[in-house]
Amino acid sequence: MAFTEGTQVPQGVSRPVNRWVADIPKNSREVVRVELSEYRGVDLLNIRIWFDAGRGETRPGKAGIALRVSALPQLRAAIDLAIAAARAEGLL
Repeated sequence: MAFTEGTQVPQGVSRPVNRWVADIPKNSREVVRVELSEYRGVDLLNIRIWFDAGRGETRPGKAGIALRVSALPQLRAAIDLAIAAARAEGLL
């Protein structure tokens, strides 16, 4: 059962611990993976580098960040500012 934005988890059904959102290619061996997760009852956004461990297996690396989901609007505002700055400088 997949849960999407705005979907309530039915009573008696637990959410998966890590819910994949997106992968962004970093290079030929690594991706930046965005996941929603929970740790000690706190909902988190995890942005972490995953690497090719061989034989088709990927594993999370140590590099990354975890933020409370409640900080998502602030993160989005900061990314919007970064996009505007990059466009103004001709980088995008």
